[in-house]
Amino acid sequence: MMGKGFTLVAPKGYCIDPKNLTARFAIMARCDVLGQSNTSRGAPLGIITASISPAKPGITVPTPDQSARAMGLSDVHNRTQHSKSVVFRATGTAPTQDVADQQWRGTALIGGYLIGLAVYGPKNGAAVSGEGGALLSALITGTRARNAK
Repeated sequence: MMGKGFTLVAPKGYCIDPKNLTARFAIMARCDVLGQSNTSRGAPLGIITASISPAKPGITVPTPDQSARAMGLSDVHNRTQHSKSVVFRATGTAPTQDVADQQWRGTALIGGYLIGLAVYGPKNGAAVSGEGGALLSALITGTRARNAK
């Protein structure tokens, strides 16, 4: 991504959809849903989106409340915040009727890039429960390790 200057690492059981991959945006789903493999056992059904942009010098990761305000989200909870990443659960308008209003969001500074993340899943599904937060944390950790300089 980003002209091959950045590698996004999907969490275990998820694959990046090559049909929707651009230099700045990726959609991930369980690998079996994308027809790429059957190694998705245990991964919750859901969709992860990632948008990537170059980070401006001195930028900091927005707080969950700042992100929620900017995205029109409410009921922010389950916050996990570090100096260079934040993950939280909130309620917002679902992108389709097939997914819950509850969603996980994350932002991270990795290798000179700012990454915005979201996890969407079926109503009452595991991806919108605590497992969604774990997916984003795994994505951030794996991506940070791959892009360490």
